[in-house]
Amino acid sequence: FQTNYQLEEYYRNRNLLEMNARQQVGKRKNHEFSVAANVVILQRTQNKRDVSVQANYTWHFGVGTSGKKITQGVFGQLINRGAESVEGIVLLLNGRRAVTDPTGSFYFENVPAGKYFLLLDPSSMPLHELSDVPLPLEIHVQEGVDAQVSLGITRSVSISGNIELEPDSKSIKDNIQNKLPQVIMFEITSEKEVYRRVSDKNNVIEFPDLRPGKWKMKILNPDGCQGYYFERTEWEFDMLPGMVNELNIRLLRKEKKIKFQEKLSLTRIQD
Repeated sequence: FQTNYQLEEYYRNRNLLEMNARQQVGKRKNHEFSVAANVVILQRTQNKRDVSVQANYTWHFGVGTSGKKITQGVFGQLINRGAESVEGIVLLLNGRRAVTDPTGSFYFENVPAGKYFLLLDPSSMPLHELSDVPLPLEIHVQEGVDAQVSLGITRSVSISGNIELEPDSKSIKDNIQNKLPQVIMFEITSEKEVYRRVSDKNNVIEFPDLRPGKWKMKILNPDGCQGYYFERTEWEFDMLPGMVNELNIRLLRKEKKIKFQEKLSLTRIQD
C-alpha cells in the first residue's frame, strides 16, 4: 500500500494497493483458490483510478502426461547506459511477464520453441528513458536451448524547432498566420527508424524521446509557402544521451524582381 509519489512518477501508473492471496485445500492439496486485487492511479492523471480484481480456481488432477517437458527459456540483462536504474523494469514476451532484479537480469521460464517478440513496459520505466534499440525485438527459441538477450537502457534525446518568419512592416505573428500553409511536414530518420510530424498551431515542430545517435531531419513540403522560402531544409545531428537540440527554422521572403521596359515612340515622317 502506498499513497505518496514523486512528481516524476506522474507519467506512469502508480500502485495504491496490491494484494495477492492463495489457498490450497483437499487431502492432496489439489484444489487451489487464488485472489488478486490491484488499485492504481492512471498515468498523467491525479485522481483517475483503475481497480482490477481477479479470482482463479485450479484443480490439479495429478495425471501424468506423455508430452515432452519444456526446459528452455529466455534470459538476459538490461545494461545501464546512463539510465537512472535498471531494476524493476517489466518485460513482456508474447503475454509472459518478467521483472528485472537490481542488476537488470531477467528470466522467462518454460518457453516453448518458436518465434517471440520482446517488449518493455514503459509505465515501469522513469520518464525519458528507453531501450537503445527499436522494439519489439524478435527472438527465436529453440527446443532445449535457452535464448539469450541483451539490451541497453539509456536516456532519450529531443529535437525541436521554431519556425520564424522574416519580419516586414507587419508583426511576425501576423505574417506567420497569413503566409504559412496549414501544416509544415518534417521527417527525421536514423539507420533503423523513421518518424514524421507536422508543425503545431504555434509553428513549433517537436521530436521527443528519440534514441541517442545520428539523425537526419528534413522538410517534406518546403515549397508550400507562397512568396517565401526556407533558409535551410535539411539538418544532421549526432545526439548523446539526454541531449536537447532546439532550432530556429527561418522562413525568408523571396526577392521580387522588377523589370523595366523602355517605352518606344514612333513618329510618322511625311513626304
